[in-house]
Amino acid sequence: MDLYEAVSGTRMHATYYRPGGVYRDLPGTMPKYQVSKWRSQKDVERLNEARSGSMLDFIKAFTDRFPAAIDDYETLLTDNRIWKQRTVNIGVVSPERALQLGFSGPMLRGSGIEWDLRKKQPYEVYERMDFDIPVGLNGDCYDRYLVRVEEMRQSNRIIQQCVEWLRKNPGPVMIDDRKVRPPSREQMKEDMESLIHHFKFFTEGYEVPEGETYAAVEAPKGECWHLSHLGRRQQALSSEVPRSRVPAFGRARGDEHGPYVGGRRRGDRLRRISCSGNRPLSTETHSSADAKVGTENSKLKLLSEHTRHEIDHWVAKFPPGKQRSACIGRAARHATSEQRLSHGRSDGRRRGVPESAADPGV
Repeated sequence: MDLYEAVSGTRMHATYYRPGGVYRDLPGTMPKYQVSKWRSQKDVERLNEARSGSMLDFIKAFTDRFPAAIDDYETLLTDNRIWKQRTVNIGVVSPERALQLGFSGPMLRGSGIEWDLRKKQPYEVYERMDFDIPVGLNGDCYDRYLVRVEEMRQSNRIIQQCVEWLRKNPGPVMIDDRKVRPPSREQMKEDMESLIHHFKFFTEGYEVPEGETYAAVEAPKGECWHLSHLGRRQQALSSEVPRSRVPAFGRARGDEHGPYVGGRRRGDRLRRISCSGNRPLSTETHSSADAKVGTENSKLKLLSEHTRHEIDHWVAKFPPGKQRSACIGRAARHATSEQRLSHGRSDGRRRGVPESAADPGV
């Protein structure tokens, strides 16, 4: 986040990459913390210690200390008995099943298949990078965890190689083609041809060859591809829209199949989701016909009679146009609290009681 902000001015939506290169070269200095009521002079000096040089120095300092941080993560988790009990032999996916479900990235490599677009179909400068592809053996949550930990180490190696190359190869960061990039403000104010290029570039853009384009990259969660129609053909075929696929599709598909769902407790599903690197997808759909004012909705009938009367009395205070949303929000909060209480009564897991004592099947 600090690097994004230093190089582009934004923390979330970096406008740094442009057609033909990047917006500007890496800055020679990093923004520094200032003394405030939240940070003392001593804290500021410690935080600014790595920011005294250029951005490349800042990145190099991070890559030097990051392996030690990964070692701390592994010391905490890799041989932890509780962690292994919760991940070993949980969510086992065979290599054949992983291919059938369309897994990619750590999900696929955790099942023992060595597939990485950066190696198999290299793009950008990955063919010049020296890194390894971690592969699992058993296809369970523990293997997927180990794969991700090793990928952090390999990513650190790639960053170090890029920093070294950038130090040795300074030069322009944008292609010198006025059909692709706009002229600078100085040139536009002094040269009529540059002014014309600037006007036509921002009013018409640039024309790309007609046809289809397909691009795939190896994202942190897996393979992500994009298919789109370019040129005049896209204007003629207005019904055809760009298509994209993110790694979550394969993971969500596997969550509904036996080999991936099989587990002993509800918590197994959450661990599978966390080790796959994706958030759970809601399988419940709501239509406008389901959202009725009052507690006669079938979903709200799951609440107790006392809670339903309380919601009806509370919703009646709102104007008619706002009663629907008020009812749904209030019912959701009550349903969550009652569900927690019911689970606590049903499985005997109460505060202060170890899970092993409440669940003999562990």
